[in-house]
Amino acid sequence: MSIVVEFPEQQEESSSRSWFKRLLIALVIVIILLGVVNLAILGLKALDKPAAPAPRQLLYVTSFDAYNEEWSQFDGQMSSKIDNGQLVISINSAHDGAYAFLDHDFSDFDAQVTAKIQETNDEYNEIGLLFRYRDPNNYYIFKLRGDGFYRVERRMDGTTEIMSEWHNSPAIMTGIDALNQLRVVGRSSAFQFYVNNEPLDLCPKGPNRLKSTWNGDQCLSNNKQISRRLFDEGIDYGKIGVAVRNDVPGTVVAFDDVVVTGP
Repeated sequence: MSIVVEFPEQQEESSSRSWFKRLLIALVIVIILLGVVNLAILGLKALDKPAAPAPRQLLYVTSFDAYNEEWSQFDGQMSSKIDNGQLVISINSAHDGAYAFLDHDFSDFDAQVTAKIQETNDEYNEIGLLFRYRDPNNYYIFKLRGDGFYRVERRMDGTTEIMSEWHNSPAIMTGIDALNQLRVVGRSSAFQFYVNNEPLDLCPKGPNRLKSTWNGDQCLSNNKQISRRLFDEGIDYGKIGVAVRNDVPGTVVAFDDVVVTGP
């Protein structure tokens, strides 16, 4: 019969190895758990994202005659109210604006709305169609200006970036009682823009972060190439909405006939 006797140094070494193994196993378990949690979060996000619609599938329609609680409304110097079958946004303060949005999320979409300027003291008033709106710091907006110009912007993490700079179009109606139909088509990361059924030319930003720049009818960014599409992967789904802004107080715009279908 043999007896094995461990000296204190051997016992300490054995204890150190055992402690290291336990620590290693614990770290592996933590890594696995973190991976499971991340997968669960991604799964929940995927569930939150609306499914891709079929082409021309009717997703939403309203003439503001019923179910008006789906749109944000508020009072004050900037107000949003549904009245006589229209969503009316009024701006009675300078250098200010407001928007109202529909409480529905869309991924791919073809959204259109008509806008009529009822009152304005500002030649450069702006009306807009928001899309893929997530919150006040994350959305896209397609704008028309009172002098017949249009622009596309993205606001992401609180920073506004011009996707296509102001450019004029004869398709835009101007002045009091001017009626315009704004339309945006979004397929994944590609977007197209229309006014009164006329497709609009765009001037995307260029390589090396060159800003969108028009010179008359020539696009100086984007390798001097005009495009009928914008591409951006920043926001993949969200709500739609309408917006009004002015520098001179006293702008009232009525929105009507919202239609959203699959693109």
